[in-house]
Amino acid sequence: MIIDTHIHLYDPFRPGGAPWPDPADETIYLTTLPDRLTERARPAGMDGAIVVECSGWVEDNQWVLDLADDEPFIVGLVGNLDIHDERFGEHLDRFSKHPLFLGIRARLWQPDDLSRLRRLADLDLSLDLGISEQTLKIASEIPELRIVINHSANIKMDGDAPESDAVDLMRRAAAHPRRAPRRRGGRTVPCRGCHLRPRREHGAADHVRTERAGARPYD
Repeated sequence: MIIDTHIHLYDPFRPGGAPWPDPADETIYLTTLPDRLTERARPAGMDGAIVVECSGWVEDNQWVLDLADDEPFIVGLVGNLDIHDERFGEHLDRFSKHPLFLGIRARLWQPDDLSRLRRLADLDLSLDLGISEQTLKIASEIPELRIVINHSANIKMDGDAPESDAVDLMRRAAAHPRRAPRRRGGRTVPCRGCHLRPRREHGAADHVRTERAGARPYD
């Protein structure tokens, strides 16, 4: 089974609109709902998709879960919750009760947030974020936390050898057993696949828990 592990669903024309995408971006400023997804994904050989929430509005997590309840092609949601929000724990407990809620994405965090991140591990949820020294620190201090590294660490593929620092970070991250780089961002792949080895060697599967039968990560 092949699962696309990073797609977005949104409708900027619904009542109340949507915080993303930017109206100036005409390429993606359109209604993107499950029917549009399945029309394109199924012919391409996809068997399902995991939504990564692009909106910072708390209730948009529920909006996607409601869509998923009616569309079996959606096999999971990576939510978008602010770990600095005083109601973070309340929101996390609420959404974690849904079997398709797999975890949250994060962009910024502080050292004093580790207790909140531990709550993710307690609930068997994942943390999606970019790669940095702080990512490795979190992986070391909360080894039981499943971490998904977005965009394969953003290693640039332009035909030249990738920056050694980026490759080193990815190599070190690969040493942690509960991490999984997400392979995305293929628009920058150069001809003949040169310098893809760091992604292949240290890339892996993605979200490894979903309640929909038969859904497995792909390489």
